Amino acid sequence: MGRTSPGNEGTHQNGASGASGASGFGCRVRMVTVAFLTVGAVTLALGVSAASATTWNLPATDISAAGQDAEQPQIAVAPDGTTTVVWRRLVDGTIQAATRPADSSTFGAIQSLSDAELFSSGPQVAVAPDGETTVVWGQIVGGDFTIQAATRPAGSNTFEPVQNLATNQGSGVSGSPRVAVAPDGETTVTWVDGSNTVQSAIRPAGSTTFGAVVPLSAVDGNAGPPKVAVAPDGTTTVVWNLTFACSPGPTCYVVQSAIRPAGSTTFGAVQDVSPTSEGSLAPNLAVAADGATTVVWTLTRDCSPSPCEYTAQAATRSAGSNTFGTVQDVSPNDPSTGFTNVAVAPDGATTVVWGQLIGGILTIRARTRPAGSSTFGTIEDISEIGNQSTIQMVAAPGGAVTVVWEWEDVAMEGAHTVQAASRPAGASSFGAVTNLSTAGATPPSSQLAVAPNGAVTVVWAQYVTDSSRIQAASSSPTGPRLRLSLDGPKKVRAGKAFGVSVRVTNRGPSEPDPVGRGPRTARAESLKTCLKVPGNLFVVRAQKGASVRGRTICWSRSSLAAGMSVNYRATLRSSKTSSGTAKVTGTASASDSSGDPVKASGSSKIRIV
Repeated sequence: MGRTSPGNEGTHQNGASGASGASGFGCRVRMVTVAFLTVGAVTLALGVSAASATTWNLPATDISAAGQDAEQPQIAVAPDGTTTVVWRRLVDGTIQAATRPADSSTFGAIQSLSDAELFSSGPQVAVAPDGETTVVWGQIVGGDFTIQAATRPAGSNTFEPVQNLATNQGSGVSGSPRVAVAPDGETTVTWVDGSNTVQSAIRPAGSTTFGAVVPLSAVDGNAGPPKVAVAPDGTTTVVWNLTFACSPGPTCYVVQSAIRPAGSTTFGAVQDVSPTSEGSLAPNLAVAADGATTVVWTLTRDCSPSPCEYTAQAATRSAGSNTFGTVQDVSPNDPSTGFTNVAVAPDGATTVVWGQLIGGILTIRARTRPAGSSTFGTIEDISEIGNQSTIQMVAAPGGAVTVVWEWEDVAMEGAHTVQAASRPAGASSFGAVTNLSTAGATPPSSQLAVAPNGAVTVVWAQYVTDSSRIQAASSSPTGPRLRLSLDGPKKVRAGKAFGVSVRVTNRGPSEPDPVGRGPRTARAESLKTCLKVPGNLFVVRAQKGASVRGRTICWSRSSLAAGMSVNYRATLRSSKTSSGTAKVTGTASASDSSGDPVKASGSSKIRIV
């Protein structure tokens, strides 16, 4: 691009945004990205009952240990509903994790993933479609910033030893790394090194190691922390903001992007997403089910005379396209606009939120671009949020959108409370505000993720009694909730027949949802259960009623009531000369009473000797 950097004007410690005063709220602003559910998990588990009010299971529960200050929580949910939360222990920088099994309300024992190191950055977590969980973070090792990762294989309860993805990344902890997983399991990690260059590393599907580090932005380009998301077809998008010298200057900010097409191992050329004549900061992005990708940011404009005005803007790259379309103003020009974020429903409906002073009170505002439309609708005021906040949001597989923020009660000497509001699928407005946390003495830091059944879990760090604790609250799911498990031998003799079985359970609520626009049921309609057999195995026979095509076996039934299970069995074998590992995959698909799809999956590895 030919731009020269005026120096490190930005702050990239722990993923902070490039210039803290750029949102219009001065140094008190904290730009934080939404915790996206892994795209692969979304594509495997679409479907949740449509419009219904959100019911939260309260009070919130503590996840981290008492007396050990914890901060910077992140969360990811596997296709089967298993929820993993990671955080940084403040006292010594140790990265820790806790997991809540699918259909459980309790998190398990805390696991320490890293060595103790005060100079570490907050972790990020992502889950592959098969349940493999990857946590990444930055840490000083031997005086140099190092990107590290720990992986928990599918079906395991423990993380494997830490790997170094990249060493010699500079003497200071730069932007926290970000991680995203493609539907095939390919894992992409991005970060900013000590020279403020966006870097990336890829772990191919089925591999246990990451490849070579590749720079995405201009070297020494003064880039801000990147965000990364993967479309259902595997297309990977990374965005960041770049600081550069401009006139009248002294600095300008532009949102940039690099795209790696599905099936490719390399990113394309860097492109500017936002205008280059003004300052664009703190990008966030979200991907629709068809692959359309929307990026939002806060634009600085009209700074003469001061104060500056700010506008929430958005640009969308259509599915299959390599370039972003025309930039759209989403919010009015206002000196107080900031905290821009975005969520995209599976049908493509795109909701952008931001903070803005209305009558002297900071208010969360939202605009939605309906599916198939090119324009945003009217502005909706969701809630007053006091004087300070970050805004997180997520769209559920069925289309419901949940927004979470932190409300500051000035009358209580700045006590902070985590609050939430949801807009049901098909509804035109957000519902009532719910307090998820009690009032804490310090600002919490919230993140959220959505399960395949539509239940949302929010985590945050907040001062409780004697220390900062990681807490969690979840909404109640609605509609059918499929759970799939496979049963078979761990080891078989080559050439000998053996049996495998697949079990599907509907763990949906036993009673119809009493809230909403019409009667609901947790019955799974038109259930189809399939086993996919790898190339080194053969199908000998299948339980009566099966449809066999090549190495795929499927069974169908009209419905499966809540609380009920169904089992199917098949007999397989390998050739007498086979050896190695065979992976059998099971899938279950159905719909709820409104026709929304519901899915579940699982796999089992069998060693052939």
